[in-house]
Amino acid sequence: MLALPPGMRFGITIINLDRSADRLERVRSFLDPMGLAWSRLPAADGSKLEPDEQVLINADAFARHMGRAYRAGEAGCTFSHLRALRRFLESDRTHEMILEDDFTIPGGMALSSRLEAILGAADRWDLLKAYTFRAYGYVPKHDIGSAGRIVRPLNRITKSLGHLVNRRAAEAVLGGFKGFDEPLDWFLDQPWRFGIKYRALRPNLIEEATQIASTIGYATADIGNFPVLRRSGALLHRVALATRRTLHNIHAV
Repeated sequence: MLALPPGMRFGITIINLDRSADRLERVRSFLDPMGLAWSRLPAADGSKLEPDEQVLINADAFARHMGRAYRAGEAGCTFSHLRALRRFLESDRTHEMILEDDFTIPGGMALSSRLEAILGAADRWDLLKAYTFRAYGYVPKHDIGSAGRIVRPLNRITKSLGHLVNRRAAEAVLGGFKGFDEPLDWFLDQPWRFGIKYRALRPNLIEEATQIASTIGYATADIGNFPVLRRSGALLHRVALATRRTLHNIHAV
């Protein structure tokens, strides 16, 4: 049981495909002994999306932005997280941690105490990345003692393995989503679209379990990058995003 600030109601959502029961048992094996309450959300299968999700896929825009075709697993990942945000807003909880099922915990039992420190500083963030894949420059925003530092990232941090949100962030992200035209982590990593306190944690709260194969389909042979000339628009898109991201994050609150 976590010690939460007065009035806070916190939950943990685990995104898990129906065909990945072994992953869920793995998560259960280290969350349950910590006394952390959590619930499973069936992940969206990118090849079997709901009709109202399918119409939001803009394959042409994705190809322009990324220089390749999209993977069904990327669409499934995106809509899984959107479903998680909607379910959170339908609850009475004030804060939620949304996790994909291929994470691991550095430091083992330190997770509970670090979560308590993070939630105790909930006024410092709206969306807090629990894991970042890349090294990045940042502005320190708040020291939470042995639990680390809450920081404002200055450049791209990527990955959607896990993050914490409050209701303001969940509403802003859902409101800002107009269609699937880039991977989820690229979408989230554009904080100017949401008007929220977009933060990361140093060191990471969770890590990627690299021994578990991704369900995105990164090794699919027919989803490679387009030829260089056909990717020119994607390269310009990346440069434009990187420039705007850095300028925004330098001046963000």
